Amino acid sequence: MGIATIRRVIQDAKDFEAEHGSMEQALRQRLPTLRHRLILSHRDPSRALLAFCIRYVEYVPDFLLHIQDSARAGGAASKLTPLLNMAEDFFLAPPDALAEEGGLQALMDEAFLAQRLIEELDERYQRSGAGRLVDVDMTRANIIALHLIGEPLASRLEGLVRRSLELVSPALGWGGLSQPGMMAASISLPCMSQEIGVDLRLPSFDGQSSEAEG
Repeated sequence: MGIATIRRVIQDAKDFEAEHGSMEQALRQRLPTLRHRLILSHRDPSRALLAFCIRYVEYVPDFLLHIQDSARAGGAASKLTPLLNMAEDFFLAPPDALAEEGGLQALMDEAFLAQRLIEELDERYQRSGAGRLVDVDMTRANIIALHLIGEPLASRLEGLVRRSLELVSPALGWGGLSQPGMMAASISLPCMSQEIGVDLRLPSFDGQSSEAEG
């Protein structure tokens, strides 16, 4: 797998952002809308959102590497490698829908594809009785990323993830995945919402938005 290549792509995008600040500027312009969906308690909310985006993107190669190592140790590499390669391709050969974007914004879209694919793969893996692939729950981070990407692109990306799994999963099958020694890839990663100061704003029962804990 091209983990090293993915890391270089991410570093190039970070270097470009450090020089030009294009994504932080775009996030700053969207703050009035994002405040309806997200809790932004940081003194500099646009920089907090940028930090979230960078961390979210950087998690992808970490997840892919740990899942790959865990699959090899548990004898499930033949089942999982095609799907992990698909997640990698979202970075290295993104779909045409993302062709017009560049820098960190493009990587956020590609990371969302990869993260949602990993999340769906993890759910299917659990249903097969083989336990978890990654001992980190990215559901909240994926929802935050969805808000940052925005509609209608997020819906198109969700559809691409579902179609990709529908095409590949029947050929692979999910039986016999549970192998001795196969365990979740436990990754020591800090909680993004606690460390960076970005979280979901959840609706309360009276219809008013309330702050999510975390």
